[in-house]
Amino acid sequence: MPRGLALGIIYIAKNGTILTSTRVLYEFGGGQTPGYITVPISGTIELASNDYIEVFVTNYTNSTNITANNMYLQIR
Repeated sequence: MPRGLALGIIYIAKNGTILTSTRVLYEFGGGQTPGYITVPISGTIELASNDYIEVFVTNYTNSTNITANNMYLQIR
């Protein structure tokens, strides 16, 4: 990994259980301007009544906070 970049992980969980097939690794930092990146993530998840999903964004490299400013989630 180039100097200054950090590794992030985004994934979807169903009912609190991580769906590893939805996990996406991405690099961020390194002086990117203005500091925004776009990371696509997709998955097909069957939901029953009372099921719920969560989207997790983590910084795997260090303790720098990551803020998700926008998210587009499509559920059918």
